Amino acid sequence: MVAERRRIAERVRQELTIAGLPTLLAGFDPRADVSGVVIEVDDGDDSAGGVILHWQCSRALTDQMVTAVAERRTDDSAIWYAGAVKKAMNAALVQILTAAGFTVVDNPNGMHMLSLNVRAGPGPEVPLAWETASGTV
Repeated sequence: MVAERRRIAERVRQELTIAGLPTLLAGFDPRADVSGVVIEVDDGDDSAGGVILHWQCSRALTDQMVTAVAERRTDDSAIWYAGAVKKAMNAALVQILTAAGFTVVDNPNGMHMLSLNVRAGPGPEVPLAWETASGTV
């Protein structure tokens, strides 16, 4: 099961990179100013396990949001804006990955809000989506 999840995670990374989205593997240095799609393989054997995706906003926005939450400023615009960005990027990720043959759902794990769970993907024998695209949208 873990090997298959790792294969799907790598395939997700390839498809998103081809689409032009920056990707990061879980475990990146949180002090770095990086943004993009974080790809994580959760080895858990429950509904929250699988390939988990979430959008990492810029360091500046993340820092402001974390500070606002720590100071209980729930009306801070950074919290609202980061949530809006993550929701928009999730919608784009679902659309891109569905077009590439993946099954993607909202992550049922409440510990990782505004993330996605890739439940299934194309088999290893299936070419990348852009290699077989029909030209219709």
